[in-house]
Amino acid sequence: AGRGLRCSARYLLLRMTSHPADNPPRHAPPPPPSFLSKVPWWLVILIVLGCGVLIGGLANEHYRTIFGVVGQGLFVTIRVTVIAFAASLILGTILALGLVSHSRWLGEALKAYVEVMRGVPMIVLLYYIAFAVGPALIEGYVALFGPAVAAGFMPEITIRDFSFEWRAIFALTLAYSAFIAEIVRGG
Repeated sequence: AGRGLRCSARYLLLRMTSHPADNPPRHAPPPPPSFLSKVPWWLVILIVLGCGVLIGGLANEHYRTIFGVVGQGLFVTIRVTVIAFAASLILGTILALGLVSHSRWLGEALKAYVEVMRGVPMIVLLYYIAFAVGPALIEGYVALFGPAVAAGFMPEITIRDFSFEWRAIFALTLAYSAFIAEIVRGG
């Protein structure tokens, strides 16, 4: 038993005092990975399939029409998103300033608004604003400014004049401003 300890102590001392170049590693390090081993093949296959579908779709007139309509819808989506986000930044910053104000009633009212808006699902809010709040705003405009509209001082506005695109922008602005208010308030 004592001899085994002496041998292992001698081995450790030799190991600690010797230079690493004197004792080459037992196993050679693995070669560096090649470029092809780093490529995500699932992404390459997905891109090739997508290009094939795109080329095949552009060759067919029906698919060309579909791609044109989808492209227009994509443009509308991007436009609605950019406008609603810009408006949300402004409204959310104003809400955040109100949340940190010294006025207790203003802070509590805005806190209730933020909590309600963050808790309502987006699809519910979109439908509610599109089919309930939008028409109610137009009816309120007509009731409030009816005499001015009749006299020709203000334009007549119908429910059809308040497009669904602007209703969506209004709903997204109200919803995302609550989230942005919490982000700005929290720092």
